[in-house]
Amino acid sequence: MKKIIINLSNSANKFFKKHSDIYNKFINNLKSVYNNNNTNIDIKAMKNYNNIYRMRIQKYRVIYKIINEEIIIEVITAGNRGEIYKNFQ
Repeated sequence: MKKIIINLSNSANKFFKKHSDIYNKFINNLKSVYNNNNTNIDIKAMKNYNNIYRMRIQKYRVIYKIINEEIIIEVITAGNRGEIYKNFQ
């Protein structure tokens, strides 16, 4: 089982404080994907960016970056589908 280290940006931390259920689902999905190789989770690579991915959880999106092969996840932002891509640059 690989160890997953998660760093949250300020905006992601603020979002996850309000939506703890989404945070728990995000963590469970990460464990499932990177430890059990589950492919049923909606994760896509962001076009024109290296090692940046988005995960769909209900009507929300979490954008994160994989730092290295030890699976250090840096959550860049999280939010509603309609707003998340406007704030991401």
